[in-house]
Amino acid sequence: MFLLREPARQEQAGLSADKRPGLMVALQYIRADAGLFTGFVAIVCVMSIVAYSQGWLPAMFERTWGWPPEKYAIWNGVMMLAIGPLTVNLTGWYIDKLFNRGYQDAPVRLMILGTLIMVPTGIVAPLMPSGELAFAVYALNLVGIAMISAAAPTALLNITAGEIRSQIIAIYFLIIGVTGLMLGPTAVGLLNDNVTGVEGIKYSVALVPAVFGIPVLLTLRATLRRYRQRIAGTA
Repeated sequence: MFLLREPARQEQAGLSADKRPGLMVALQYIRADAGLFTGFVAIVCVMSIVAYSQGWLPAMFERTWGWPPEKYAIWNGVMMLAIGPLTVNLTGWYIDKLFNRGYQDAPVRLMILGTLIMVPTGIVAPLMPSGELAFAVYALNLVGIAMISAAAPTALLNITAGEIRSQIIAIYFLIIGVTGLMLGPTAVGLLNDNVTGVEGIKYSVALVPAVFGIPVLLTLRATLRRYRQRIAGTA
């Protein structure tokens, strides 16, 4: 962080003169374009749900392929260190590159690409015939998760008035954090207890991205279109 330079402040489209920054103003701001913000946050909520549901992966690898927890922990640690930071930084670099070429919707494009990677791989990975193949697919799944994580805050800030950015970001992280923690691990547990059974945990893990992710896939085009309208000033 000490090596980063503070960028120069830029003029941003702000609030009207009669509105003072605050939580209620931020909520009204979101409500005024609820369709866009709902579609946008839904993408990231699915990412959060899928990511938190993977807390069950040590149990799934042990019950399904006989991996001891320590083996999974080592493999997962290496994968996270190798793929996570690299994907996050490459995503940021590519967003800048696209933005400089005139693609003002670049962050959302990368979010959508990440979603198209994350959802199918999240469904398929638990159904692989071996733990090694499943882990390889999960490595690709991590790429999708990291892309969304990196691109989403930038995309959100680009459509938010400067005076309330801190409130909007706080609301954003509150929503995706609570949603992911409440629905991700809980959904797998409920499916284990009531649908698939303890030994069918791989089906529970596969169902989570299917149930939450597939409906969001159907909204991606509309969210991108609305985002483009917003940044073009025609919303």
